[in-house]
Amino acid sequence: MTADRRYKESVKLLESIDRELRSEFDRIKPTSAHSAIKGAEYQESVRDFLEKYLGGRLEFHTNARLVDSELQAFEKMSTKENDFDVVGIFRNAIPKVLIKGKQITTIPFDAVALVVEVKQTLDASSLRDGLKKLQTLNYMKPSKDRFLSIVSRFEYTFDERPLRWLFAFERNLKSETMDKVLREFPKDTVDFITILENNEIIGRTTLPIYEKWKEHISPFSGTIEKSVLLAILVYLVLSLPYPSSVSCIETFLNLGRLASS
Repeated sequence: MTADRRYKESVKLLESIDRELRSEFDRIKPTSAHSAIKGAEYQESVRDFLEKYLGGRLEFHTNARLVDSELQAFEKMSTKENDFDVVGIFRNAIPKVLIKGKQITTIPFDAVALVVEVKQTLDASSLRDGLKKLQTLNYMKPSKDRFLSIVSRFEYTFDERPLRWLFAFERNLKSETMDKVLREFPKDTVDFITILENNEIIGRTTLPIYEKWKEHISPFSGTIEKSVLLAILVYLVLSLPYPSSVSCIETFLNLGRLASS
């Protein structure tokens, strides 16, 4: 196969992947006109998309309440603050005890790989709101030994904390306004911002994947402008650790100690 043919076939394949991802997302996008229902449906559409393409390693929940091993969430976070739109947890977390209520699921923070805040329209207010919500995750720290070992073919130094992602379906603010709001927060408040309508993705430059940016990301640089959905899947796969086992035991030990004191 000549270089020219390889290029053409690669472009055709990437375009087919883009159509597949777009078609799947269009299928699960919200249809309700009621604002409260529509908000929940937006969260569910992001959850369903991630479940389909990353569900081999993670499972996803909407309206998640997180409990850290030091139980700081009980003391420092309000009920409203501790309600995250979409949370991805490691399938191999143990013990994976989830408390499913009518409106919210309580999840051990040590099981969490990814936290997503979902916005229908990203404007200055919703951007600031999403960043404030993600910033509250600073109250919680993962247990020191939650990853028993890391297995990965990508030799990165992974962040110990879960990834933070702000996903918007459309955008209604100027770039200078977005930059101004982002500068109000520490750089590690959010790892990715995605705007589906604009095919736009903004990544934190201190993410571990940037250590080998040229090696693993450059081949996809031409598709990022065309398929933000493919780009975000690539970013997530390269950014998530591959632990052989994830321990949540510290949370339950501390809950027991607190309850018996």
